[in-house]
Amino acid sequence: MALHSRPTVEQLVERYTVESGIVGRKPAVGLPPYAWPGGYPIVYIDEYNNELCPDCANDFVRELANETDPDERDMITKVTMWYLHLEGDTVFCSECNAETESAYGPIDAD
Repeated sequence: MALHSRPTVEQLVERYTVESGIVGRKPAVGLPPYAWPGGYPIVYIDEYNNELCPDCANDFVRELANETDPDERDMITKVTMWYLHLEGDTVFCSECNAETESAYGPIDAD
C-alpha cells in the first residue's frame, strides 16, 4: 500500500480551479478556504512562515499569476504550504488579522 502525500499549493490551485470551472481566467485562480471532503478550515503559510487566511493567500496567488515581469514576480510573497486547522487556538492572519477557528476548538489542558 502506497502512502499518499498531500498536494502542493500549486496542485491545490489547479484542482480548485478545475473543480470550480474557472480554468483559463487568471484573476479567478484561487485557493479553497476549506478542505473537501470534511469542510475543515485551511491555513496557508508563506515563504516567511507567516500564517495567512485564504483571502490573503489568494491575493498573493492572483498577484503572482497576473505579473509578467520576472523582477516584479520575485518581489511578490509566495504561498508555499498549507495545513488543516483541526484543533487548537484561533489562528490570526499575519496580513489582515482575520481569525481562522479550528474545526474542533482549543485543546483541553485536562
